[in-house]
Amino acid sequence: MPVPAGTPTPTPDTAQTEPPEQIDPRCLASYPDDAVLIYEGVIEVRPFGFPSAPDFAVLCWVQIESPVEQIGYYAMTNYTSFDKVLWYYEHAFPGGQHGRAATADGEILTGVFGESSYFINTDGTNRYYIDWAIDGQYDYDE
Repeated sequence: MPVPAGTPTPTPDTAQTEPPEQIDPRCLASYPDDAVLIYEGVIEVRPFGFPSAPDFAVLCWVQIESPVEQIGYYAMTNYTSFDKVLWYYEHAFPGGQHGRAATADGEILTGVFGESSYFINTDGTNRYYIDWAIDGQYDYDE
């Protein structure tokens, strides 16, 4: 009777192995200490149907202020102006669900979409954030 040549050792199946997901370089440049791989769908107070980020921007991290308020921080392609962000979202919403408002730091876009109030503001070069709050319950005690 022949002797078995030995049991072959299992080799990893490269077809079933997925490459590790990478953090977008724009996030690493704009938020080096906070950037994570994240998707807009994880923002619980972001209403269903809220416009997705434009092609020139990516969600980098989310700050949970309270059970009814979350802030998404986005990085943009270099040299993209905040005016382009405002223009994009103004045209992504149906009429009557947004408006510009003047603040001490400049102009923002604000409105109500579904059950959430929101405002879109910039916090530096090549980045912006969207603050969503159910029924306008923003935490102003920062």
